[in-house]
Amino acid sequence: MPHTAVRKRSADLDPTARVLVAAVVTGALHVVLYASQRRMFDHVTRRPALLAWWLATVGLFVIYAWVVNRCRQPIESRQFLAVVVVTPLLLQIAWLFTAPVLSIDLYSYLADSFSAQSGLNPYVHAPREWGNTPFGEELKRYGWRATHGVAPYGPLWVLFMGALGSAGPVFPYSMVIVKAVLLACNAACAVLIARILGQIRAEAQLLGSIAFWWNPIALETVAEGHNDAAMAVAVLLAVWLTLRRRQFTGGALALVCAVLIKYVPAILIPPFLVYRWRTEGRGRLWSIALSGLLSLALCLLLFIPLWVGWQTFAGVFAGMEPKFTAGTSGVVFATLSQIAGPGPAWVMTQLLVGGILLAAVFVLSARAIDERRLVGACATICLVYVLVAAPRFWPWYVVLPVALLCATGTRQAVLLVVVLTFCARLIAPVNLIYRVNAIDRPTAVWISTLVGVWIPVAWWIVSRQRSQRNAHG
Repeated sequence: MPHTAVRKRSADLDPTARVLVAAVVTGALHVVLYASQRRMFDHVTRRPALLAWWLATVGLFVIYAWVVNRCRQPIESRQFLAVVVVTPLLLQIAWLFTAPVLSIDLYSYLADSFSAQSGLNPYVHAPREWGNTPFGEELKRYGWRATHGVAPYGPLWVLFMGALGSAGPVFPYSMVIVKAVLLACNAACAVLIARILGQIRAEAQLLGSIAFWWNPIALETVAEGHNDAAMAVAVLLAVWLTLRRRQFTGGALALVCAVLIKYVPAILIPPFLVYRWRTEGRGRLWSIALSGLLSLALCLLLFIPLWVGWQTFAGVFAGMEPKFTAGTSGVVFATLSQIAGPGPAWVMTQLLVGGILLAAVFVLSARAIDERRLVGACATICLVYVLVAAPRFWPWYVVLPVALLCATGTRQAVLLVVVLTFCARLIAPVNLIYRVNAIDRPTAVWISTLVGVWIPVAWWIVSRQRSQRNAHG
């Protein structure tokens, strides 16, 4: 009887009080993350700092899983919803005023911005050219390394950074501005996920939006300043506009904007075209042609100020060079190189991973005949790209597939999001540990690949097989 009474009192606890406790603990764990990250550079404090960081990450995901699971149920308390919505917002606002530690991408964005301010084209002049200048020395004090080549991003992002540079904000204020834009993108992603689910799975609106909004990897896009959030919000906008049926052209232009931020969303053009062809009524051929012309005009408008011939894509080509890097593609290339040599290995790797991606795009696009299948196809295609076909794997690359998985609203997809992002967060400090010579490069690559990529792949395969058996059972 006493145990029954304890369980009953526990069940009767106010959900708002419990989520408020979860919010406070989450905030404390973020303080631990902040305090431990800088200490990873010092060989004396590195091990305890790493242990604290990983324990805090585990704690964050335990709370995250609890919050997401709670959002599977109907929520009647406005106070509960207020805490769930406001907590990630406050955390991201706090991270606005911290310097990135686990990644140097934001610093390189700002170097591109400085190039534009100096009248230079970021497609021609690399961030590393500023390494020995006063501006570069200032960035180095924050942890930047003058290693990045010319910009591999689309012209929309490059022009945005150029406009920021031309506006004249100085470092570190420009860093806060970029992170604030990414925070707005994260918030817009959560709203768009709810809107998309309102079209395809209304009962999962809260689940999907909170699964993204509370996700620690989404918070990292602000803390570390990654432009993947900007790409993700443009893709989600394209999905939402497309699902509204009469907004096909708006959806097409939004998808083009996503491609012009980072080129990866180009792989989503086939499922969008198939869905549009299957669902649009009369005059669809002319309508698609009009969207194509408008998309081409938008591309020309944004590329012309920066165009330098094929040099414009030099950063993209450099990123595709065969290397032993974290991720399926890099590990496969390195393994085949030992057998057949680098040249044949690169061809075989491209045929293998490229073939898998093309097969996924073809099969899934053909199935994109209704709203749910369109969203599912986009999520799966992005997942195949990141986990199999990408030239390299970085933890923040999962932001786009995570956003689309959350937009499907299924329990299986949300569970995959938890596993995928947990593994990605676990390996986030690995590159930093390698940079300070605490581990060698092969060890860093294999840890990142095994934990960050192959464990989520194994979970994905097993969960799909289980769901298929349950469906047939």
